[in-house]
Amino acid sequence: MYVPNLNLYRLMSGRETISKFVFNRSYPERLIYVFYDPDDHAFIEEHKLKVVYHGDLTDVVVAIKPEAEFRHSAP
Repeated sequence: MYVPNLNLYRLMSGRETISKFVFNRSYPERLIYVFYDPDDHAFIEEHKLKVVYHGDLTDVVVAIKPEAEFRHSAP
């Protein structure tokens, strides 16, 4: 969904050192994801991810795998 916008900003920057963004609906294996909920809700449900943040003005969400809640570094 954001690919056209990202490519526009990439071109407008005048510093095209970043490769062109390409839309890809496959998701790499991660503990934490940032999604646009209307487009990615099925993936969130299918993988039993927990939404830990939902934007106030948008449907951007941060979703985590259950095991991500318990992973942290000791001080």
